[in-house]
Amino acid sequence: MGDMNAKIGSDNVGYEDVMGKNGYGVINENGELFRDYCQTNNIVIDSSIFKHKDIHKCTWTSPDGNIKNQIDHITIDKRFRRSMEDVRSYRGADVGSDHELLISRVKLKLCRKRVNQEQKKRYDTVKLKIPKIAHEFKLELRNRFQELGETEGIEEQWIDIKQEICEVGKQTLGFKDRKQPEWITANSIHKIQERKQIKQKINATRSQRQKEKLEKDYKAKNKEVKFSTRDDKRKYIDNKAKSAEDATNKGEQNKLYMLSKKISNSGMRGNRPVKSKKGHVITNEKEQLERWKEHFEEILNSKDPPVLADIQPGDVVDMNIEPPTIEEIIKSIRALSNGKAPGIDNMQAEALKADNCCKEPTCAASPTPLRPGDGVG
Repeated sequence: MGDMNAKIGSDNVGYEDVMGKNGYGVINENGELFRDYCQTNNIVIDSSIFKHKDIHKCTWTSPDGNIKNQIDHITIDKRFRRSMEDVRSYRGADVGSDHELLISRVKLKLCRKRVNQEQKKRYDTVKLKIPKIAHEFKLELRNRFQELGETEGIEEQWIDIKQEICEVGKQTLGFKDRKQPEWITANSIHKIQERKQIKQKINATRSQRQKEKLEKDYKAKNKEVKFSTRDDKRKYIDNKAKSAEDATNKGEQNKLYMLSKKISNSGMRGNRPVKSKKGHVITNEKEQLERWKEHFEEILNSKDPPVLADIQPGDVVDMNIEPPTIEEIIKSIRALSNGKAPGIDNMQAEALKADNCCKEPTCAASPTPLRPGDGVG
């Protein structure tokens, strides 16, 4: 798959085993070369097989918006032709390019791992660094706590509190994109969201004059996104380099190694050498498995010690089993580390620590609900 700059058209006479009749436009020279190459190597051009509207076939739009072509293609080996279920372009995808996102749906018979529990989604707590969103989160959270009624039992109270925090987090913060790079800041993410909204307006409007105005706004916003993300990446690299320099001065070689690997974006090697007992490197896969088997048999089947340990019973410890006080709960919440995986309640530390404007235990449920414009923080 890729940008082939090849227009294949819809005429597939003599090339029925290579392409379908649902291409777009008129074939050009690159299209003829691409079609001949696919026929020689038993490859099928799936972009021309499935029926779609023309707007879902075009993958490139000229800067003036008047010319549209289908020059990006996805191909597959002829043996797996029936595995491809659909290929089409998506205009709504905001990729900051004159090319549209081309997606294929493939169905293969693979052995998949069964997961009993659905993967939990995390709230995008990075947005709490934006003052406007943080104020909105605290405002909504306080007003909801004010409306909570009295319940008996700690578990019932926690269920009510957790439900309110989850609803406010879903409404105000949204869910976090797991593929989001760690170097991008909340300000850049906000600009990307604004650019995406403009893209959606361009696709929805039918007025040519309005579309031209929105395209100008989109280009301006796209420049802002590029400058912002480039600045974020540069600051991220500078901070990592400074940390690496500090680690060098302090003699922290392990930290220096990890930072250097992260900056260079080099991961661990997938295949590590396996050595025999005599120190020779084993390259054969079957011999490697036999060596691993031999190693674990020696490690796990050790002999019992000649003298068993005499373990004396421990002293009885007087533990305080009284319910924790409000001050202890507040202290525990403040001690939580950010960026950690949530527990079984799927509650993130950043959401619990967001409303830290008061030192009193009753700050989360103030006697009077807040109004827009009240000072927070």
